[in-house]
Amino acid sequence: MKLILFITVIVTLWVCSIADAKTQDYKSLLIILTPTNVSFENQLRSEVDSISIKMRKQVREKDLTSEWKELLSDSLENRRIIGKNILEFMHEMDFTKYASWVSQSFLQHYFYMQYDDILAYATTDTSDGTEQSLLRIAESHSVRYVVNFSSIHIYLENNSKRSEIHYQLFDSQENEFVFDTTLFNGSKDPRGVFSCVEGSVVCTINNALSEMLPITMDIIWVRSESFQKNLELANERAKILIDEYLLKEPDPELSEIIGIADTSISTEGYFQGFKDESGEKFIAFFVRPKPYKTEDSAKLNSASLSIAHIVIGVKYNGRWFVNKDSDITFEADSKQDSEELLFDLLSAYFLGVGETTPATSLWETEWFARINVK
Repeated sequence: MKLILFITVIVTLWVCSIADAKTQDYKSLLIILTPTNVSFENQLRSEVDSISIKMRKQVREKDLTSEWKELLSDSLENRRIIGKNILEFMHEMDFTKYASWVSQSFLQHYFYMQYDDILAYATTDTSDGTEQSLLRIAESHSVRYVVNFSSIHIYLENNSKRSEIHYQLFDSQENEFVFDTTLFNGSKDPRGVFSCVEGSVVCTINNALSEMLPITMDIIWVRSESFQKNLELANERAKILIDEYLLKEPDPELSEIIGIADTSISTEGYFQGFKDESGEKFIAFFVRPKPYKTEDSAKLNSASLSIAHIVIGVKYNGRWFVNKDSDITFEADSKQDSEELLFDLLSAYFLGVGETTPATSLWETEWFARINVK
């Protein structure tokens, strides 16, 4: 029963992900091959046969075949391609396809959380695991990555079920193996999305999948064009923040302006501050040591505690009105620690999402609207 529930949940997640796709264009990303060699000890035959029966029953009872057939006439090309391949893969479902079926469902769902133009599916194609074979398959499907279980062996060791799985992730663009490793796993329940009946054959496979699929997902994301663009953007943003703000001399007027506008706001530890282009709005950043108390000793951990706060100001009818944000307590051993906190705050609030230039909208946000100018 737990096997049926597990497959139903993970496949339902995948079907919902496919259904949410909204774009015609797609990234040809990866395929998951059917294992070339699946073997098991004779003592496990009855359980393996039972898994095959349950897989076919799950496909039949959930009428997944009809769902995928609907994709064949879908307006989105990526969904038509996925539908065609998955229908072929689902024909005569059995235990030999279990690892590929679960891998497809997991990867498809979580990649769709990043972008909806992905193309990833399981195929009945098999490979002997050589670079030449995997490259040929990748080219025939026009995908960059190939996931291959070149062999799966289930066996008994001290009356406990175990698996030996040869797992490969091949990058056809770089013509290299990202992973080419053999995994040895027991039958303990890995829990989470890969949860299974502890001590079962399925658990020996799920343990391997829970180990490799999240890593596979992360590696593909790090190697993606989107990630590289984000990394370049982050570097550009950092350079702007450091060169144009952190390294600039603080506006010398702001501490005095704040002191006159609101005597209750401490101007001790004025660290950095600047005005907008109109000169009628400003942000000022302050850092001061936190008064030491005995109860703070457990929090110190060899670092000194500091308190930071931001003051924002708006000039209205020739008069400055200011507002102080809540104090932020943090560990600071040096000026660099304060600079890093300011950098984080500026990154979060001053630069627009996906932009390297300051977000002019910042000066129009509710942050400034909270200032009472009456």
